[in-house]
Amino acid sequence: MPISFVAAVQLYPERSSRLTAAAAATAAAAAPGISAAAAAAAATATATAASAAGSCCEAETVLLLPASLLFRLEAPLRPTAWRQQQQQQQQQQQQQQQQQQQLACLPPVGVLDISTVVGPADGFVLVAAELQHLELLVLGHLSGYEPLLQLLRKSSNRSAAAAAPTATATAAARATAAAAARATAAAADDELAEMNEALLQMLRQQRTHQQQQQQQHQHQHQHLHQQQQQQQQQQQQLLEEALRVWGVRCVYAAIASAAAAAAVAAAPAIAAAAAAAVVAAASIAAAADFVAAAAAIAAAAAATIVAAVAIVSAAAIAAAAAVIVAVAAAAAAVFVVAAAAAAAGGA
Repeated sequence: MPISFVAAVQLYPERSSRLTAAAAATAAAAAPGISAAAAAAAATATATAASAAGSCCEAETVLLLPASLLFRLEAPLRPTAWRQQQQQQQQQQQQQQQQQQQLACLPPVGVLDISTVVGPADGFVLVAAELQHLELLVLGHLSGYEPLLQLLRKSSNRSAAAAAPTATATAAARATAAAAARATAAAADDELAEMNEALLQMLRQQRTHQQQQQQQHQHQHQHLHQQQQQQQQQQQQLLEEALRVWGVRCVYAAIASAAAAAAVAAAPAIAAAAAAAVVAAASIAAAADFVAAAAAIAAAAAATIVAAVAIVSAAAIAAAAAVIVAVAAAAAAVFVVAAAAAAAGGA
């Protein structure tokens, strides 16, 4: 059978078998008529038999159980292991929280304080003094600022030269140790001041670069906004112009249709008026009253013109002009007839 599915469990012998063997030995020792040697021999034989039986039954005392059953048998012990794991996880979380709180409670020194302080160089003296030498080196290499790197290299060379032990030191050097320490402190102050100035320049350059980028971004945003507004205004103007032209065309079409309808409606009346004027002019001419005929013709023409102007239509005006031409032709014919009649009467 696969090992992953079974588990060996050791079965221990019951207490009744041990008691039975001990009772048999006691009874054999206490039986009358049996010598001590025989009792000892019987006890030895019993022990030998018991050991042989134990060795023979050792294979029988090992029982193979399924792993699932063994898992269920070990269930009472499992919550303890779970509690221990939870306690360990809680302890680790508490330690991490404590470390984070300790880091948060530290004073603002180093890069955090440098990035927030902008102004005179006095604020950077304390920052550079609080920073360790290795931190300054790391800051210089991360920033990539060449003057700061040069200052850091010089300071590291001087510190290494000062820290190197000399075997040939004399008593005079020991006597002048205080003066050398003062000079070293002054030089360190000068180096710190130079470092602070370099840091200040670097931060100002970064700040100006960021400001320039922000200004460029704002300018681009404003330019895009203006372009969008101009496009929207152009679209609105085009839409307004299209609507205005469409409205004017609609009005003109309505006026033209109304004028055409009025001309069609008034054409019979104009024709009737012109015919009446012609008839009146003919009758007046037959009566040899030329002045009255001219007046009637003028009245008919005036009425026709007024009707055409009132209609305000090209078709109506054309019709009126045709009527006027017809009236004029009729009047000319009347005058010709009248002149011929007058000449005949005179002869």
